[in-house]
Amino acid sequence: MERCPYGAIEIRSRPDGSEIRIDPLRCQRCGQCSGVCPTSSIERPFLPDGELIAALVVAGRASDGPVIAVTCADSAARVAAGLGAEHVVVSPSLLVLNETHLLTPVVAGARAVLLVGCPRCTHDQPQSLREPLSVLRAMIDEPRRAMYVEDDHTDRFETAVVTVAELAPPTYHLDAAAWDQLARATTRRERLATLLPALGTDATKPVAAPGFGRVELDLDACVACGACAIACPTDALALDPTVARLSVTDLDCIGCGTCASVCPDDAITVQPAVPVGAGALVTRTLLTDEAVACRTCGESYAPRRLLDHAREVLVAADLDADDPRFQLGICPTCRDPEARQHPIAVELEEPPPVDQGRDPSRRRFLQGAATAVAVGATLPLFRGVGTAIAVEQEPVIRPGRLGMVIDLDRCIGCHACTNACKAENNVPLGKFRDWVEEHVLGDYPDARPVFLPKLCNHCDDPGCLRACPTGAIHKRADGIVDLDPAICIACQACMHGCPYDMTFYNHQRGTADKCNLCAHRIDEGLDPACVEVCPPRCRIVGDFDDPDGPVSAYLRDRDPSGLREDYGLGPNVQYVGLPGELNR
Repeated sequence: MERCPYGAIEIRSRPDGSEIRIDPLRCQRCGQCSGVCPTSSIERPFLPDGELIAALVVAGRASDGPVIAVTCADSAARVAAGLGAEHVVVSPSLLVLNETHLLTPVVAGARAVLLVGCPRCTHDQPQSLREPLSVLRAMIDEPRRAMYVEDDHTDRFETAVVTVAELAPPTYHLDAAAWDQLARATTRRERLATLLPALGTDATKPVAAPGFGRVELDLDACVACGACAIACPTDALALDPTVARLSVTDLDCIGCGTCASVCPDDAITVQPAVPVGAGALVTRTLLTDEAVACRTCGESYAPRRLLDHAREVLVAADLDADDPRFQLGICPTCRDPEARQHPIAVELEEPPPVDQGRDPSRRRFLQGAATAVAVGATLPLFRGVGTAIAVEQEPVIRPGRLGMVIDLDRCIGCHACTNACKAENNVPLGKFRDWVEEHVLGDYPDARPVFLPKLCNHCDDPGCLRACPTGAIHKRADGIVDLDPAICIACQACMHGCPYDMTFYNHQRGTADKCNLCAHRIDEGLDPACVEVCPPRCRIVGDFDDPDGPVSAYLRDRDPSGLREDYGLGPNVQYVGLPGELNR
């Protein structure tokens, strides 16, 4: 979005997350977005990368060390006549090029690569070529690094910009299978995975370039909570708790810094670096530790340092780490949910207010407290004046499977539920715990509107709960999946764990947020706010395990279905009359 010279790309908030939109009226088809996107998520409808790469391969292998030129259609004839290029590859714009396009003809055997701008070009962004050039300089070895910008007038394309790679005789080699693999590659990462083995064995080199990075870990600070691996959008980081190993694949790191931002212990840094050679494809171990076995089932489930840190936190709070309520050393599968019925509350001094969501005092405590919960402890934190330890009495929660039935044949799309939910739970502007999607199914004249309310599904096996490294998301005895903001460290792992996109970041509170069926109202014997205000009464809340309850009574003669039940999470929001095309 930041690199688009025409402001044609924007990120829009949606009730179910965010989306990237491209304004076709502003887009001038320069292709720079597709060139700089590190995950190849943006595709060009004109000259796709596969076709461009194929043309560069053919040109680079056409003869022994050919000189090739890449330019636009308007300058192709001028380049062939005046610059001595043996082969001309026509691109819609030089701005579509990234390091894979420059590296391909070099590996193919080209002696010189000319990038020639058009004097009539209106895109006016030639300086963007310096970034893929800097990456290429880092990737190729010293004898073949003579790639430079010949024309100093790189602020505009009015003067032909000629970038030359004068190389020694070709020494790189890919076998026939590798060339076939390159032809089939559809992403930047796949192309690099094919090309890099020809360049040597180094893993990375420190070069500041967008779309690349190298993760470094402070072993003394890391407690192996796994928040970094959960939050990593490209799965470059991976934590295997069964063998207590945290690893990273350099080629998969796009340098976004998400891992560093979610780490509660400030143990991760991301340095600018580009992948070089086959070493970038090899998984690099950042941390190894002893794997701890669950005291109940015997399965390995957590690193030793995580368990030891949890014990240290409990002892520092003058608590008995062996208290059964903490379930220390018991894996999430074997934990007893009844232990949350009588939790121990720790009251802390309220620190002075600072930048929201980044209170250093709060972060220092949560570095330990969140870890304690991650391995089985139950330690809700209540902020108050003074320091004390007390048993907090909570409302009696009846065991069950609370959920909701929504009859889509009765929903009129009035959005009263959305407004009531925002008012009841102080949901910030632009975010939603409960919302209504509007769809039109069928074609004129048989088109019909369908309104689809959405909220947390309060699953039997919640993905958000499994992803949460701190225990902030927990399942109450009555089946409500709730979130404790006092324990949440805003790592946003729950957002990656929920396949329904039902959690969001509450910037006012500085934590994650989600629907909890208005648990505070449930505890008082009231219906959730959305149920209470619904004019057509299309929502029914109740216990799915109660055969005589309102949910079971409503469903006796109806056939409900949950959203994407094939996920296997057991959603407890069921719909009556859900069209198949909206079950996604």
